[in-house]
Amino acid sequence: AHTDQIGDDAHVNAGGVPGEGCCRTLCHSARERIASTRSQLSSFVPIYPAKSLTIQARGLPQHLLIWGDLGRISAQEPLLLLVHGWMDVAASFQFMVDALRQQPGWAERPIAALDWRGFGQTPGPTGADCYYFPDYLGDLDAVVHALSPDHPIDLLGHSMGGNVVTMY
Repeated sequence: AHTDQIGDDAHVNAGGVPGEGCCRTLCHSARERIASTRSQLSSFVPIYPAKSLTIQARGLPQHLLIWGDLGRISAQEPLLLLVHGWMDVAASFQFMVDALRQQPGWAERPIAALDWRGFGQTPGPTGADCYYFPDYLGDLDAVVHALSPDHPIDLLGHSMGGNVVTMY
């Protein structure tokens, strides 16, 4: 029997001898990959760091990450508002923003990412233990009007955020 687990538990190879043979090599290799990944993640430094902004919208402090100058929002350079999915946060878009900023036309464009109510640094309303799509739609509408009252924006949603954006 071959057992392959990651951790400090005993491992058994095809011959049934703990800690010897192919399993030992596989486990050692897996541990090295995990250690390398942890090291890379813990040393991650964004190429284009975001600024944190909190605005009041619908009675809640709504947290956003901002890349670029919101004062540059115009019809020619609309705000790109990113909204995350279930079990995600605004900071999840950092890798995408780092890649976008290197593309023609994106170096200075204003970008914002929203932490939905109850996610990231946006608290949920007191006494609420669940939220409904009308809550997310109302929050999105309030944030859009607060950030760009005079100009259209571009919206990008991932997962649950994509559903809300589509309904909006």
